Amino acid sequence: MPVDTRSTHNDLPVPDPANDINEDIPRIGDAIEAIGTLIKLVQDGVAGSAADAHEHAIDDIQGLNDALAALSAAIAALDVPSLAALDDVDVSSATNGMVLLYLGSAWQAAKIAAENVTVGVDSSVAAELAAINLALGNFAQAITDLGALAVKDQIGTGDVKADEVRAELETEVKTRISEDNEPEFYDPVADAWNKFSSSTGSPVGSAAPWFSDIAPNAFWVVVKDVGQVFSRGAFPQLLDAYAPERTVVITSGSAVVTGIGSANGFAAGMAVEGAGIPAGATVLSVDAADQVTLSTAATANGTICRVFPYGNGDGLTTANFPDFAGRYLRGWDPGATVNPDMAGTLGTQEDAMQRITGSADQPYSGRAPHAPSRYEGAFSGEDGVHVGAEGSAGTNVIINFDSGNSPGAKVSDTETRGKSLIAIWIVKVADGVDDPAILTAANVLQDLADTVSKSSANEAEVAKMFGVGQTWKDMTALRAKDVVYQNTSDKPIEIYVTVFGSGSTLSTTRGSLSVSADNVTFIDRFITSGGMSGGGFGIVVPPGWYYMFSPINFQYWMELS
Repeated sequence: MPVDTRSTHNDLPVPDPANDINEDIPRIGDAIEAIGTLIKLVQDGVAGSAADAHEHAIDDIQGLNDALAALSAAIAALDVPSLAALDDVDVSSATNGMVLLYLGSAWQAAKIAAENVTVGVDSSVAAELAAINLALGNFAQAITDLGALAVKDQIGTGDVKADEVRAELETEVKTRISEDNEPEFYDPVADAWNKFSSSTGSPVGSAAPWFSDIAPNAFWVVVKDVGQVFSRGAFPQLLDAYAPERTVVITSGSAVVTGIGSANGFAAGMAVEGAGIPAGATVLSVDAADQVTLSTAATANGTICRVFPYGNGDGLTTANFPDFAGRYLRGWDPGATVNPDMAGTLGTQEDAMQRITGSADQPYSGRAPHAPSRYEGAFSGEDGVHVGAEGSAGTNVIINFDSGNSPGAKVSDTETRGKSLIAIWIVKVADGVDDPAILTAANVLQDLADTVSKSSANEAEVAKMFGVGQTWKDMTALRAKDVVYQNTSDKPIEIYVTVFGSGSTLSTTRGSLSVSADNVTFIDRFITSGGMSGGGFGIVVPPGWYYMFSPINFQYWMELS
């Protein structure tokens, strides 16, 4: 409870140093409300003592000075302390963004830190998280156990040689199929998984001339048609090789794509695809090494795009191979040093013939035309040859040029080309193991693993045979007559019991060694009969069967198990 200190006049509540500020604020509000009431009373009294137009000095109004003095005193007594004036508050280091935290034994200005925030977790949620963690742990252990079991099943545990083979297989020829469905082998030195080389190491996207219209295997495709396309779904690796995904900045409403990495090789007209990029968009211009402008503005923000140097097919399920048909393969020249016409871009380049120039002239002399006296470039001639009658009217000098007339020239009416050999191009469209050496080694290892596995299986079958790994044991002290026992092992056992009668003569009551498959119906083997001397008999008990000896006493009980 707050200390209820009151003013000398009118019994108004005033702040007390012993109170917290949150306790005194309501009391101050009550005081202000009471002061307002007093002022209203004064106003009513003044209004009742004279008319509005009646004028008097304040001193002439009885009681007004006293009321105003009381009001002034009450206002002066309102001492509202600041946070800094409170004993248990330290705000000396307070800045914008700080809050009051109770640290130690005082309220202090501080920024909220994670350790100062306590978030409750529902017990059911905590239980679910614990169950998930347990399941994940069990799953990881199961994977480990399955891996160990797989190795054991493949190699076996016969002897030291099997262990050596297991170690060899584990460390040097461990293989797997990766998440992108590619075969990989484990390199224990680098502690890393590597992809098998295939087709003498040719990566997907490689092209090579081929002198047959049939591809060498399923990893290559014959490319011979202009505009030939491939399936993106069937050959995703080829799509990534021709048009790899690039991390970029695509802004909705803008045709500018930034952060594209190296724009070398991009050219106007190349198809572009990506989230937020409308279908049919192409490169309009290459603005900088990391920026291009598209032919149309993006409709949404995005971060991934593909640029198709050779065409994007139908824009959805197919994409284009390079057009090999009738073209030479020419190395990319990013700096446009050797091939300035391509301006450092990738793609196809149309044929052209380097310009050949020349001139020939004969200064006009007013006489009949003669052969030119000056030749430049591709033209040549003999000076001083008279080509027309001197002074004859209408005579012209005709100079013809045909590069085919040059000695030894080889020309074409349709193109400019070098010496060529016409062949078919093939493209590597998928990866796989087709190297004969690798396949041979893999087959040998597989044969070895199969042999070891069969050997292990044979060892397991032999181990189940009756008498293998079994020894005779004296069970006399552990067995009793008329008690049923069960063979709980995975192989047959043999029971051998001996008996002796009083005075070297057996009792007239016969004993029997019995077995049963169901512990209900027993098959008896009698080992005694009246008047016979002592002896012993045995019986084989299959796995899972029951056995007992009854009803007479026995001398020895032996078991082969």
